[in-house]
Amino acid sequence: IADMFRGEQPDIAAALDTLRTDGVQTLLGDTLRGVGIDRPAIVNRISHVFRARYFEESYLELDGPCPGASEYVWRLWEAGAIIVYIGGRDVPGMLVGTVASLREHGFPFAQIGVQLVLKRDATLGDDSFLRGAIPTLGRAGEIVAVFDAAPMICELAKHTFPNAMVGLVDHWPPDPYDAIPGVDRIHDFRLG
Repeated sequence: IADMFRGEQPDIAAALDTLRTDGVQTLLGDTLRGVGIDRPAIVNRISHVFRARYFEESYLELDGPCPGASEYVWRLWEAGAIIVYIGGRDVPGMLVGTVASLREHGFPFAQIGVQLVLKRDATLGDDSFLRGAIPTLGRAGEIVAVFDAAPMICELAKHTFPNAMVGLVDHWPPDPYDAIPGVDRIHDFRLG
């Protein structure tokens, strides 16, 4: 995205060049403000380009797991848990990249008792897809744990499965949203 601004607004390009993965906030506007980009027209332009590219498989390689996550999921699977990966990615545009990412990061995949649930197409909104899919997870058996990076999904999971452990995978810098009752923040899955 920085290349879009190199000729016409090198200050914006330079600010975008300073962005690193550990500086990304949950909201794009917060991320941009963090590097000094706050003009609404520029934020809107960057947001438009970002949204258009967000669901491209090429960006999945930047989506890494929390420390210890793959080992933790393997331990759950080895203990007999059914593993269900569910997300707002779509089958036509992101299935291959999602599977490659799971394999590259060492997560269980293509095993009995491991499922991947994605949207059938990109036009279905993430929130509506996940609001419809989360309650159906019980079909896989008793839900003992749900982990997600979205507070809304964690809140829905805790409401739907009140006896389950629900963890907000908090790989973003601290957010100002309120804590969700009964939901733990998870920064690291390494077992000590």
